[in-house]
Amino acid sequence: MPEQGIARYKYIFNEMLRMTDDGFIVVDKDGIVTDVNDQYCDFLGKPREEIVGFSILKTISNSKMVDIVKRRYS
Repeated sequence: MPEQGIARYKYIFNEMLRMTDDGFIVVDKDGIVTDVNDQYCDFLGKPREEIVGFSILKTISNSKMVDIVKRRYS
C-alpha cells in the first residue's frame, strides 16, 4: 500500500479513537501497547506515557490480550 494510503488509514483510525466515548487499547503480537485513547487512560487512571510502549501486563496484570493475539482463545 502506498505510504499516502497508510497515512490516511492511520488518520482515520486515530480520529475514531479520539471521537468515541469508549475506551480502546491496542497491543501488538508481543503484548506491547501501541496505542490507547484518552478515554481508556482516564479509566485506568494513568497517563499515555505510562502505557504506550510497555507490556499490557504492566498496566492490566490479568489481561488476556496476549493470549488472544496468539490465538490461545477464540
